[in-house]
Amino acid sequence: MIRPTVNRLRPEFAASGKASEYDAKKNRLMAVRGTIDYAAIAQRLGVNEGAARVEVHRLRKRFREVYREEIARTLADGADPESKCGW
Repeated sequence: MIRPTVNRLRPEFAASGKASEYDAKKNRLMAVRGTIDYAAIAQRLGVNEGAARVEVHRLRKRFREVYREEIARTLADGADPESKCGW
């Protein structure tokens, strides 16, 4: 489910002119808390560290939404995707 989710996200960002921003942040989607180098992301994006944190947070939130949708597509009608994705 990870690959289809990632494959859906990039076009969303590209459509809004943010493909390079997505590329800068995508490797942080499943990073362990405390291991993300926000300063490096901020430098690459040309923003401050706080803005980089917000952007990564938003990307991770959208990733979770799309991931749930992908799981729901594989379930029988009416099944609860929350019970299958462990959240």
